[in-house]
Formats: sequence, C-alpha cells, structure tokens
Amino acid sequence: MRSRCIVTCSAVRRRALPQSLLSERFKENFLAMKESWYGDKRDLLKWSAVLQLCKQHEVDVVFHIAMLTHSAAHEFEIDGNRFPVVDPVWKHFRSLRNVERLFGSPKLHIFEQGFTHAKRRSYFDDALEELKLLTGRKLVLIDPDTGLAPKSASEKHVRADECQAIWENLASGDLLLLYQHQWRENQWRQRVVAKMREALNFSHVIRVEAPGFASDVILVGAVKSLRAACE
Repeated sequence: MRSRCIVTCSAVRRRALPQSLLSERFKENFLAMKESWYGDKRDLLKWSAVLQLCKQHEVDVVFHIAMLTHSAAHEFEIDGNRFPVVDPVWKHFRSLRNVERLFGSPKLHIFEQGFTHAKRRSYFDDALEELKLLTGRKLVLIDPDTGLAPKSASEKHVRADECQAIWENLASGDLLLLYQHQWRENQWRQRVVAKMREALNFSHVIRVEAPGFASDVILVGAVKSLRAACE
C-alpha cells in the first residue's frame, strides 16, 4: 500500500580524544537540535506538512522555534581508538540548515537560541520578541524533542502555556503548528488534540499524520481566526 500523508481538523581499550577534536563540530553552532534524528522519516512528514499548509494558506514566512538543545559529540571506533564524526560529514547528513534549501517563498526564519529547561521562560520571551519583528502571514512551527508533555514538562517538551503565549501573539490568518511524538497510551493522538484545543482555547485543531511511514508522530495546530475561537 502506498504511504499516506494526511492533514486533518562491547568493551574495548579507549584513548581519550583531544578536546579540539571533540569541539570541532560545534564551531558554528554549539547548541544543536536533535541532530541524531534530523533528516529521518519524521522530518519528511514535518516539512511536507509545513510546505503544504503554507501553500494552502498563502503564508509569507515560517518561524521555526527549533528549541535547540545541547547534543554530545558523536564518535566511532577503529581498533579501539575513538574518532569524531567530522564536521563536513555531520553537516551533509544531519545539519538543521539543510531544510533552508526547501524555502524561497515563503521565507524560513529559524530561532536558533539555545534552549534549556531552567531558562525556558526567557527563551520563549525572546522568541516572542523575534516573532513580533516578522511581517506578513506567518506559520509558527514549535519543534521540541517530543512535543507536549502528558504530565510534567522537561527539556524535551513544550508546555501548554508556552503554546498559548505564542498563539495569543499571532494575527488572524496566522498558523501555529506543533511537532508531537507519541505518548505511551492507546488514545494519545486524541488526547494531544484535546490538550492543544484547551491550551489555545480554540475549537478547530489541525491534525497532521502519516500512518504509512511515520505512525509515531503527529503535528497539531490551528489557523488563527477570531470567528472560530471558543467563547
């Protein structure tokens, strides 16, 4: 069956590496987004959905709140000696900025500030200030490691009130979209939609999914419209 994309409402001897090699990959961006996963099947769904929604709603700019978190250096071994994955290889296969090649119109604006749980309030305050500088119809993509938390949030999550703060600063016609990894329960998709609807105080929540090739993630969001807002 063709895959579908649906948009709906050992132990070895080790030698320590010189610090200069360990840090080489971080020369341009020490804080890196979930790069070990970047470019996988979930990103096919995420960016396909973004482009499709941009087309449908005539979006001028995509604001990507990437929630960049620290990523440890990736290494491999040859006869017990450890080596780093060198910067050119990493960038070719895992660089977040590869996605920029998909965009021209609409424009892509990536919020690259490093994210930590301890400073999450200032992070979203700064994101809001940057968002206010953008003009035209916007799609805001909030892109945490795993999405909304079922209960308490960690560095991997975005909180419902943080989504709400972004939503309240969007104009009519703008879109909000959130990446969401599955929860450990059977009805997780329905619960995520319900939680997003409650967070935004909004009746119609978009649900994006690809059961044929990325069944463990969805994207949820909404189009800002005063007429569709809940009382």
